[in-house]
Parts: sequence; C-alpha cells; structure tokens
Amino acid sequence: MKELKSKPKTIKVAIRVWTEIKELKEKGENINDLIENMIYNYKLHKEKTSQNTRLKKIFIEVNENLNLECNYNYIKRYMPDFKIDLKFCKVMTKTLTFNPSHFFGLCGDEKYYSKEYMELYLKTILLILEKELRIKTDLFNVRDFNEQDWIDLYELYKLGNKSLDEDILFYLKKMKDKPSKDIIDRIKDSEMVKRGIQWRKEYYI
Repeated sequence: MKELKSKPKTIKVAIRVWTEIKELKEKGENINDLIENMIYNYKLHKEKTSQNTRLKKIFIEVNENLNLECNYNYIKRYMPDFKIDLKFCKVMTKTLTFNPSHFFGLCGDEKYYSKEYMELYLKTILLILEKELRIKTDLFNVRDFNEQDWIDLYELYKLGNKSLDEDILFYLKKMKDKPSKDIIDRIKDSEMVKRGIQWRKEYYI
C-alpha cells in the first residue's frame, strides 16, 4: 500500500513573479513547499479579514410602527475570533426615517448610557446569533443586563472571546457608569420615547 501521487502540472508565470518566488525560497527549500505555504498563509489571512470586509444587513421590527435597519459583520461558527460589530443605520416609522443619534437623543458612545437603546442592541445581537449560528436563546432575558448570562451563553456554544468582550461585555461595563442629568433629559425628550419605546425611570435611579 502506498500514497497515490498526483501527476505534476506545469503553470506559466511572469518572469518577475518567478524571480520574486525564487528570492523568497530558503536554502534547501522546495519550490512546491514554498508555494503551498504561501497559499496556506493567504487562506489564513483571507479568513481573518473576510468578516471585516463583508457586511450583512438585518431589519428588525421593534413594534408595528417602528423598524430598525442594521449592519453587522459576516460571521460563521468556525471563525474563532469573530466580531459582530453591530451598527444601527436607520430607524424607520411608517412615514419617517431617522438617524439613530437623532432618534435615541444621544451621539456616539453616549448611546450605551441608554438602557432602552442597549435593550434593542442586545436583542438584535441575540437575533443575529440565532440566525447565523443557530443558537437557541428563547429563555434569555436581556433586560437583566447580566454579564454572567452572556458569558455562560458564549461558553455553552463555544463562541469566541473577541465577540463576547467587544460586542457585549465592553458595553455592559460602560452601562455601570451613571449618566449625567443632561444625558437622562435627552433620553426622556428623544424621538425614541415619542415613538412608543417606553422610558423606564427605574433604569436610571
């Protein structure tokens, strides 16, 4: 019994390319091995960068009068270091479209002071995990904002630490900082509250 060897094939490359390949070759290294290593490293690089260059879109129905349009990174279970990097792009009513900063009354990282925003954010993360990775999250209560629940979920399904740390825990930790009166007032007066998302005072006490 012996290994079946594939028949060698000849390919044509430009002289410049061939020269560069030979310059990369170490003493005693086989050209075939060098090219195989180059292909392997290219595939690794492509795998690592693919999720940052491929965005997917999801539309979320918050209630019968309100929808969200969101972007997130392409993810698959076999990606050990995936990051969802969820972004709310548009907030839409039946007749109007809002910029998320205008709708939630807060700009940039300020939005993570809004418990209502974070509830929508975390629910959307769960929907993405269900959709892309077939994860069951039926009994998960995002309203508790419980860090350990998320850690347990990611460990149960053996998901990557990068997403857990950067998509979830980073923002849950930011929420522990008490927002200023100005931020609370802007949340209370925001289009979000006017359009039917209940502002819960107990979140900010």
